[in-house]
Amino acid sequence: MTAELQEMQRLGISTMNITQFRKAVHDGRRPSERSYALRNLDWLSSLANAAGKDTVFAQLRKSYDEARAKTAETAKAVIRRAAPKG
Repeated sequence: MTAELQEMQRLGISTMNITQFRKAVHDGRRPSERSYALRNLDWLSSLANAAGKDTVFAQLRKSYDEARAKTAETAKAVIRRAAPKG
């Protein structure tokens, strides 16, 4: 199980830790339910290439990367502090 999870993490299709992964397996969740294939950019790129949509995919990927960067910047700008007790 550990090797399977490590490979899924290497591909970027799982964010589970080993405890979550083992629970999912024990609960009978199928491999397709334990991963998020749309996070595998190499696989998506190969699908786009096969469909002749390389340019569109590249544009979408650029927009996605820009949106993630903007979200990360915004998250850093948020001030977090505990609510006053009272």
